[in-house]
Amino acid sequence: MKILLKVSTDIPFGNAADIEVKEENGTPVVSFEPSTHGGPESLWFCLRVKTGTRSKKIKLLMKNVQNILGGGTPENIRPVVSHGGGNWVRLGAPEVKILPDGRTTASWLVTPTKKEFDFAFCYPYGRNEVDNLINDSNGYWKADVIGLSHKDRPLIRLSNSSGNLKRTSRGLYLIARQHSGEMSGSWVLDGFLREVARLKIKDLVIWAVPLSNIDGVTDGDYGKDNFPYDLNRAWGSPAMRHEVLVLQRDLQRWNKRCTPLLAIDFHSPGGCEADGAYFFNSDPKKYPKEHKLDKKWADRMAKEMGPEYTSKNHSRFIDYRSRWETPTFHHYCNLTCKSACLSMETPYGISNGHVLTQDDYRLIGKRMVRAVVKAISDG
Repeated sequence: MKILLKVSTDIPFGNAADIEVKEENGTPVVSFEPSTHGGPESLWFCLRVKTGTRSKKIKLLMKNVQNILGGGTPENIRPVVSHGGGNWVRLGAPEVKILPDGRTTASWLVTPTKKEFDFAFCYPYGRNEVDNLINDSNGYWKADVIGLSHKDRPLIRLSNSSGNLKRTSRGLYLIARQHSGEMSGSWVLDGFLREVARLKIKDLVIWAVPLSNIDGVTDGDYGKDNFPYDLNRAWGSPAMRHEVLVLQRDLQRWNKRCTPLLAIDFHSPGGCEADGAYFFNSDPKKYPKEHKLDKKWADRMAKEMGPEYTSKNHSRFIDYRSRWETPTFHHYCNLTCKSACLSMETPYGISNGHVLTQDDYRLIGKRMVRAVVKAISDG
């Protein structure tokens, strides 16, 4: 029987490779791998399946799961599906198979409710979601173009105030998507910014760049350690990416217009991590003063976020080997801006047995704002 399914990655955030469509025991099977898009790591995928009039179940099968970043426990992967442009919905645990030669596959059954559906590793977040955030804030957040990306796309920064050169207010600087496929971090930042707008906070100068690696976001890259240079390893002097040059100069302007309180870099960890969110702080041996200040903030955040969303080991420092042992956003904020800084990692799908939704991510961000407000109140 001829299979009429069509699969496309020519969609927002599109990413998949080695796509095959076949049939097994009467069930259509779409198999694929996440594409590296020219980088050393893979994880993110997003594809569209056009079903025509078919309403039978379709199997989505991810091949070679062992090759994605953090792919050791694929039973923790919880992709999302959107039927005909509708709301994204989490899928359940996959069927995991170990092939005779040791390779791993993970598959899910989807029953289409429309003539096409999208299938992604996690809830996508892009420019439309940023625009919704701005519109929902009723004028609280102002959007400015602070420069262009490598491919001449606008880099958007949100702010609630320009501050002043007398530096009379304290400030927060927030950034997400240095690794463009790390969607969960964007949703936490979204919740953070929505709560700030709801509270109408006026005594903090808050600047935020939700989509820092806008080229990777638009092109569907995963973006971890991507060539020509990982955005979060390009923070030296001079900067090794134009986007980082733009961000450094924006941070310098922010630093002149407020007294830095805290900077936060929102990330996602390995694809199968499921023991809650955590924070990377400065190395206690190399930077003991900065580490002490960072850890204090990590402890505050963890306390407010609650045990359901927080790893028991919530405060860490990077002790693994990176492909580039070069400065990060964290280093820049600590050492150049003299600001406490947290690099936050929020799981894609599960936190301490709880399957995460967009509402969960936003609640984490909301609780983080509560930690900031309490810290200021406590002096």
